[in-house]
Amino acid sequence: MEKETAELYPSHKRVLDYMVEHGSIDTMRAIKDLGNTRLSAAIYAIRRGGIPVSSEWKEVRNRYGDVCRVKRYFIQGAEK
Repeated sequence: MEKETAELYPSHKRVLDYMVEHGSIDTMRAIKDLGNTRLSAAIYAIRRGGIPVSSEWKEVRNRYGDVCRVKRYFIQGAEK
């Protein structure tokens, strides 16, 4: 994985490292934990680097209690 991550921007590398450490990431975790408001751009760059990132929809409640769907991203075969 070292060669693929060499060309990633630092913010994209942080997203990748977060997925490795925590098993997955979603938009709210990216904003709160990493200050990253462009998660889909980071995932796109990580995938272009050859790392197999999968996603699935996840239902969460927003601040008003409404159910919303967000994407949860994880590295194939590395989910915790």
